[in-house]
Amino acid sequence: MIKLKETDGHVKAIAKAGADYVKMTYHIDVAKELIADGKPCKSPFPCYPIGIDDELFFEGEEQKGE
Repeated sequence: MIKLKETDGHVKAIAKAGADYVKMTYHIDVAKELIADGKPCKSPFPCYPIGIDDELFFEGEEQKGE
């Protein structure tokens, strides 16, 4: 399972901006809310595997088993 890759309470993301993409940073709580409210999709970016609405892609990492 993939989880958000959090650094100092923030998550890196790539957002679609017209025909281009821009890198952004979201507070972890905002990122979780956007994911909860959006529709999951496949990401074209390997380092940003959590895709939402074909417009927003969050950096993620494999969740380690307990």
